[in-house]
Amino acid sequence: MSRLGRLLWGKITPRRVLLRLVEATNARLGRRAQGRLYFEDLYRERDPWNYEESAYEQVKYAKTLELLPQPRFQRALEVGCSIGVFTHQLAAKADEVIALDISARACRRARMRCADQPQVHIRRGDLVHFVDAAGFDLILCAEMLYYLWDRPRERAIVGSRLGALLRPGGWLALVFGGSGVGQDWEGELERRAGLVRHETRFFDDPVRSWRFSLLRKPG
Repeated sequence: MSRLGRLLWGKITPRRVLLRLVEATNARLGRRAQGRLYFEDLYRERDPWNYEESAYEQVKYAKTLELLPQPRFQRALEVGCSIGVFTHQLAAKADEVIALDISARACRRARMRCADQPQVHIRRGDLVHFVDAAGFDLILCAEMLYYLWDRPRERAIVGSRLGALLRPGGWLALVFGGSGVGQDWEGELERRAGLVRHETRFFDDPVRSWRFSLLRKPG
């Protein structure tokens, strides 16, 4: 069913259609709508990307966890945790998980979902300004870096920041779908942060193609 048909049948809200139109317009103008107000408004919907019920997302989550290079990590950072659906699964892979999202509404829902996982800590913030002196041996950025690709200054800051947040020998896992598949974040991170690419895999899913990459910090 088309987006217009879903709107007429009441399966999506007019607000969500408007937000998607704003996002598409900004993308055509060479920008991404990625400010706090945009995401706070988006999360007026409980689950705007249908993470809870989407079979596609569940398959992608399972494959992402399967491709991680170790069975367990000491400290993991998830950037863009949304409402915590993947965060709850990632918790089984780490002694401590810091999950970051720009939206206060998303963070509240993620905290509720992960309340039974004491090793999970949800923080509101964005990667451009996030600091953590202890560092991480796993950082996972899934379906969020493409919001920063069209902003050269922020792209440079994020590249350097990810390198600084990783401990020596630590791993960075990237997931991209849709239009983000064409962005060379791997090359950017190799140049900006000195990370070494370990592997990249492409998945031609009938719902939406996506790719998974692993990079490592030497040491």
